[in-house]
Amino acid sequence: ILMVEGHSDSRGKEAYNYKLALNRAESVRLELGQKGLNLNQIFVESKGSLDPQVDCGGNCSEEDHAKNRFARILLITK
Repeated sequence: ILMVEGHSDSRGKEAYNYKLALNRAESVRLELGQKGLNLNQIFVESKGSLDPQVDCGGNCSEEDHAKNRFARILLITK
């Protein structure tokens, strides 16, 4: 089973960032399905801007913001 976490940068309202991150995760899920993986075994989750790669304390450069827009794929074992 795979979990795809979607992440966003900290600009914008959290509800908007949550949706962006969810869409990012779902896009990765669909691409994995196109590559032959079983969509029934791939789940998505949005982290919004709550778990950044780069914690720049509100003083983020454009590069920092770009690094915080990503999807992480996790392998979940039983």
